[in-house]
Amino acid sequence: MSKPDLKRGAQLTVEVTDLAFPGRGVAKIDGLVTFVDGGLPGDTVEVEITRRRRRHLEGRVTRILQPSPFRVKPRCLHFGRCGGCRLQDLAYEKQLEFKASQVKNHLLRIGGLKDPGELPIIPCEPNYGYRNKMEFAFGKDSAGRLKIGLHSRGTYWDVFDLQECHLPSPSFARIVEVTRTYFAGTANEPYDPVKHTGFLRFLVIRQGQNTGQLLVNLVTAEGELSDPARWAAALCEAVPGITTVLRTINTGRANVAVGEPTDTWHGAGTFTEQLGGFEFTLGPLSFFQTNTRQAEKLFAQAIQYAKLTPKDRVLDLYSGAGAISLFAAREARAVTGVELFAEAVTAAKEAAVKNNAGNCEFVCSDARAFLKKQVSDAAHYDVVITDPPRVGLHPKVIKRIVELAPPKIVYVSCNPSTLARDLGLLCATRYRLMEITAVDMFPHTPHIEAVALLQIA
Repeated sequence: MSKPDLKRGAQLTVEVTDLAFPGRGVAKIDGLVTFVDGGLPGDTVEVEITRRRRRHLEGRVTRILQPSPFRVKPRCLHFGRCGGCRLQDLAYEKQLEFKASQVKNHLLRIGGLKDPGELPIIPCEPNYGYRNKMEFAFGKDSAGRLKIGLHSRGTYWDVFDLQECHLPSPSFARIVEVTRTYFAGTANEPYDPVKHTGFLRFLVIRQGQNTGQLLVNLVTAEGELSDPARWAAALCEAVPGITTVLRTINTGRANVAVGEPTDTWHGAGTFTEQLGGFEFTLGPLSFFQTNTRQAEKLFAQAIQYAKLTPKDRVLDLYSGAGAISLFAAREARAVTGVELFAEAVTAAKEAAVKNNAGNCEFVCSDARAFLKKQVSDAAHYDVVITDPPRVGLHPKVIKRIVELAPPKIVYVSCNPSTLARDLGLLCATRYRLMEITAVDMFPHTPHIEAVALLQIA
């Protein structure tokens, strides 16, 4: 039997057997692992080879010959072009299976830990309408007409005109529609992220899922806006629940929806959200979990693992806006939250006052510097809770935590690979992984969060 042609552009028939991050199918061609963009486990497909590496191949589906029994009809008309929910054509129960497997495989392969057995995963119900924040970009079509939508998959410059999106509530699409109609009749030009010209950059919408309140933030370059009060009035008339309409100016070249809030055309510049019985006042740049309802489950799982008592002192590293600290404060004697970003610390302090959490304190500090002083002072904490950014814990942070020697560590993570790495380092010292649960915060995407409990062995 002749060997298959594995050059770029070659067309081959393969059976997809598994799924890999970030949502690509896995097949074998002539013994080489092949990552198949658009393939799902159980598919028989024609694949075009797009890249050949020393140890693997990459390809894309050109035709589905025999669809997987786990394939479902995508709900969104933009599926395939949008860079967002790329697993929308995979049955949700199979998504959960893939994500739990992803966490487990990382623990074994990267962390070098013992097989934890079947990994529990907390599903997101309902698995649509769960996002409380979306960023929509401005652009132009080939005829020069204004567009508002999302970036096409794999690009930062190409914007398709949004007609629907099922991840947030339907009010988001209505706000996009009203904004598109309004600015199409003005002289304000969309921003070009390649040429760095133009004015209108992003439309950011945030919603309190448990309050229904909406914040609409227009991100622009420097310059004057055409009658913004009329746009704000049109929005408020079309969409009940809008609490605030404001503008943020981004003077940089980076194609991101941040900047300095300047003009408020409706409301006080904030909105209110409730999570776990606590109330938070949030602005356009406030950090908050993007899936409120699932965040409640994630934080509740972390507190369940901690098994706090009224005598316990808790250290919450990377405490953000203080949500986990407030959850812990209901059961512990004292909670200290440590966060580097001053705006988040201010928000956390305000949330503690608003929610009568007098046993919470928040410190604006780098985690390494704070822990170094705690070790030097021989401080004692019964539980350390940590929810670091995607890059995970710095090795010196891990070293200081081990020196501090809390009896329990609860690790919340949005990145299975750095979680596995850090758990491996902690378990190589004096800790043992006791339990771990995956939490699906973002259905129809390959992303997964997890919470783990470690105890001194």
